Amino acid sequence: MHLSGFPVMKNSLFNTFLVLAFIALSLVSYGQQADFAALEDSLAKMSIRIWQQKDDQHVKAYSKKFAEQLRQVMELPGSFDYPFDSLKEIGRITSEDKRFRIFTWNCRSSDGKFSYDGLLVTGGEHPAVFPLTDVPGKQNLANADFSTPEHWYGALYYKIIPSKSGKKNIYLLLGWDGIDDNMNSKLIEVLSFAPDGSPVFGMPVFHTPKGVVPRVIIKYAENASLVLRYDYQTLLLPRGKGVKRKSMWMIVTDHLVPMTPQLEGQYEYYVPSGDSYDAYFFNKGKWSFAEGVEVGNPPTGKNASEHKPVNYNLFPTK
Repeated sequence: MHLSGFPVMKNSLFNTFLVLAFIALSLVSYGQQADFAALEDSLAKMSIRIWQQKDDQHVKAYSKKFAEQLRQVMELPGSFDYPFDSLKEIGRITSEDKRFRIFTWNCRSSDGKFSYDGLLVTGGEHPAVFPLTDVPGKQNLANADFSTPEHWYGALYYKIIPSKSGKKNIYLLLGWDGIDDNMNSKLIEVLSFAPDGSPVFGMPVFHTPKGVVPRVIIKYAENASLVLRYDYQTLLLPRGKGVKRKSMWMIVTDHLVPMTPQLEGQYEYYVPSGDSYDAYFFNKGKWSFAEGVEVGNPPTGKNASEHKPVNYNLFPTK
């Protein structure tokens, strides 16, 4: 999830950034707008150095150094609305209501395992910045609490979906986790905010065949490609002896199966079935699961933005 082959940056880069940051802070202290274009350029060059490092220790060190400098910039007034488009290797998404934005990026170690760093920034005249700390080996900690920024189920986020839990505003985050050389995963995370404004991850709103869970984690084979997107589709709901058609927004993903029946439960061997989908749809304050969906009308157009709604003929499980 990052590019390689960049030219090596000079050692003076870090010092240059510190000078620019000092100038920006000085300008702000006199009521002037920081030079975010200059700061963005230095941040972009610093981010590249994360993946230029030759050993795991230096990769993590540069990732933390970049996170700290990004935090300092994001604490400046006016930073929340600046796009930072030059940070090509850094995930950047903003909620539709402008309440928060999230920066995430990955670090791949020499043994093929992925870890993540990130920042969550809330909007306002004086932004609040929350560093996100990934938990090592999180995939094997089924009952762990990943609810705080300091104990985060790390991933690269690419979509924010506004939702509700009772009268409380929550947000669903779609993300990707490379895990290791054998297996990937995609996830549906829940983000809410405590009364003091601090972020809270996870919430038991997903009703699945295995019970109610705080987040959905879908593991699959390394070489497979998995769809996980937010779509407006037509749902066929049981109604007496017939069905009722209902169009709504839902989260759609490929239906996964093991490569052979003998590999049941070994998710590094799970691949899309190719002929059906699963989905989560919002119903009476919860996100309900629908399994084994046949595609009625394939999408058309060259780009995802041109795709027409598809009738997936969904039937929810009991």
